[in-house]
Amino acid sequence: MIPNLLAVVAGMVSATLYIVGLSGSAWGLFMVFLSPLPIFLAGLGGGGIASGIAGAVAVIAAFLTSAADPLLGSVFSVFFVLPAFLIAHLAMQSREDEDGKTQWFPLNAMLQLLVVIGLLDIVLISILLGLSEEGLVGTIQRNLSLLVGALYGDSAPEEYAGLVNQWDSLVMGAVIAAVMVSLACCGALAQGLLVSSGRNMRPSPAFWRLEMPTWAVVAGLFSLLIAFLAEDILGTEPSVLYLTYVTTGFTLVFIVGFLLQGLAVMHGMTRGLSYQFLILTAVYMIVVVFQPFGALTFAAIGLADRWGNFRERFGPGFDPEMED
Repeated sequence: MIPNLLAVVAGMVSATLYIVGLSGSAWGLFMVFLSPLPIFLAGLGGGGIASGIAGAVAVIAAFLTSAADPLLGSVFSVFFVLPAFLIAHLAMQSREDEDGKTQWFPLNAMLQLLVVIGLLDIVLISILLGLSEEGLVGTIQRNLSLLVGALYGDSAPEEYAGLVNQWDSLVMGAVIAAVMVSLACCGALAQGLLVSSGRNMRPSPAFWRLEMPTWAVVAGLFSLLIAFLAEDILGTEPSVLYLTYVTTGFTLVFIVGFLLQGLAVMHGMTRGLSYQFLILTAVYMIVVVFQPFGALTFAAIGLADRWGNFRERFGPGFDPEMED
């Protein structure tokens, strides 16, 4: 009973973070991306039913408080609440193996789920905006022009048209990538808070073992190839631009997955070192501060690890007895 009551509170807090965060300030954006955290806390601390209750309450509260613009509640429900509920719910699934040990839903499967959710988000946005009057390309270019124009003040549109044309295909994928990072960080933070307070229901998975599946490697490289070459080979017809936007979005989704694997590689290679904390602090600072090159660097490390096996060759390997 108590976990369910706490789940109701968590859902209300989640919706509050999102609605209040829409103020437009930098702190407001931080609150929006933090909104899945209460859902994860409810699910990882109270079980799958609690995550469902928290998600339902969050959706209802968001729609009630944003009744004038149902789109706000829809975005919150589809891109933040539903993925947080699915990941938290599956994370609490367990079974007993032949030796009677409890086997929890694996971390690698949760990563695959996060990637699949990101890909579905790209498909959903592409379809919805593609059905609009301006289409996918026109809608993104118009909104990006408005944003850049606001930054440039009274400058003529011709002065920043080149900037818009350079970055327009990245917008959709960048937004979804940011949402994916938000979900990953909120899930990890929720588990950490629950472990520190002794309220976690499942043990923390070994992050250093994280690895992207083979299908993601193939699909990611294929998407990257199309995104780079489509316009050069096929021209700049509207259908080709649409394809470029979609495949660029797919590529950025896969990059997030390989970024997480790259960070896991650093955790694995530094296991057992007395100065591991300092190294990892520097790594995360590089990823956060030197955008986008820092993130791309460690995403490249994660991709290269598929062939380089860095954790085995340059670290202590996959010895489960060693602390992370």
